[in-house]
Amino acid sequence: GACYLIFSSYLLFAFSTGELINFTITMLLCIVIYFIRFNSLYLELSQNQTLRNLEKELSEAKTGFKLSAEQYELIRERTNYVTFEWNIQKDWIRFSKEWNDWFGQPQDIAEFSKYISNLKKVSVEQKQQLLWCLDNVKNGAEHQKLELMLPLITGESGWFELRVVTQSDGSGTPIFGIGMLTDTSDKERKISQLGQEIQIDPFTRVLNKAAIEHYGAR
Repeated sequence: GACYLIFSSYLLFAFSTGELINFTITMLLCIVIYFIRFNSLYLELSQNQTLRNLEKELSEAKTGFKLSAEQYELIRERTNYVTFEWNIQKDWIRFSKEWNDWFGQPQDIAEFSKYISNLKKVSVEQKQQLLWCLDNVKNGAEHQKLELMLPLITGESGWFELRVVTQSDGSGTPIFGIGMLTDTSDKERKISQLGQEIQIDPFTRVLNKAAIEHYGAR
């Protein structure tokens, strides 16, 4: 700006008005180019800063997710349950490794509804309960809970508690069934043992009056 004022004063006295106009136009073009370049540089710097902030947030999110996953694995390894994720649209399910350890079945199963229907060692009643649960998840029921007796890889049967939560998309369409299968065999055995103890008279070690009346009625 200072150079323009000095040089314009010189042109005004030494040259024609046309030359002064040409110089002024050239100066204005320089100013326009300068602001365009400044704006581009500003945008570039702003975008770079935004990218750095996003990279930082992504790095922090990855670290937090990794820690959360490790915490989840620590909890899962020290408890007696199987976790799973059922893709409702594809009818495909993935279990945690405990599923294979307990039941000797593959962790990834396609056509899961058909797989349930074709199970050999599960009673008809248990199959109906499982298929009913799957239908409820497909219809958008938020939460399901079942008590099941399932055959183990050892040849024995165990009691399990099934809990399923439905995950839906933005439009409310069910997309996943997320849940866990908890081993409750010890609890069932304790309840059965407690039930037997309640029926036994502590002095005579035979059935007490209430138990005799109960069995008599049956």
